[in-house]
Amino acid sequence: MAHWDGKTDLEKFALRIKELEDQVKALSASGTHMPFSDTDPGSAYGNIWMFNDNRVRIRKPDGTIREIITTAGGTTTTGTGLPAPVAQQKSHQQTWAASWSQTYRGNGAQRSESFLHVGNGGDSFNGTQTALIGWPVGSIVTALTGAAITSVEVFLYATHCWWNGGSTINFASHNDAGGVAPGTLGGVNTGVLTNGHVRGADQGGGGGWIPVSTTFGAMLRDGISQGTALLPTSSNPTFYAVLGGVGSGAPTPQIRIGYIV
Repeated sequence: MAHWDGKTDLEKFALRIKELEDQVKALSASGTHMPFSDTDPGSAYGNIWMFNDNRVRIRKPDGTIREIITTAGGTTTTGTGLPAPVAQQKSHQQTWAASWSQTYRGNGAQRSESFLHVGNGGDSFNGTQTALIGWPVGSIVTALTGAAITSVEVFLYATHCWWNGGSTINFASHNDAGGVAPGTLGGVNTGVLTNGHVRGADQGGGGGWIPVSTTFGAMLRDGISQGTALLPTSSNPTFYAVLGGVGSGAPTPQIRIGYIV
């Protein structure tokens, strides 16, 4: 038999209510406590914390950390050994139009027109042609300094190809500086790094963005490259295409670079 303590069920219930009221009052009197930390803690620690210099950080549902309060009054605290605010990396994408473009005959001489001819179109005078595209490198370097390159695409507008099905375009790098096309072909400083496909507008194609190696973005960022060379690897007409160039009246080449900084 259970020991009777002299209290009725109603009295016991009233006593329990009193205990709960006392606990609520104690919690209210103590106020809200924000944990302090010298480093950004793991997710198990909590979603909000404070450093001793009054900086407050929160962890968002996606796991990113944001600082919402800096040192009060604009003052700084020295000698605390606290970590600097976490730099939040962001993804960017930027597009640049070509500064110049030029076709070169098989003998390296300029071809005097604004359209870009790549490969051999059966013309023995022009031979197997190479095209150079110059990008606005100064602006690109400014944007990409310290960035990690995530994607590179080149826009080309094809007016005609040898085959109705289109042509293969080989992409290499050149380092002809100065912002203008060189008088003779030179400066191609890599072999073919990647290739893509175009189809002439008169054959049901036209313009499009071609994904290329991120190496192109890194070389532009680091000053190793000044532009893109469209480099046929043989006289096979598979590589022959006529493309819009700067001043041609057709859509001109562009480069689109994705990066994180």
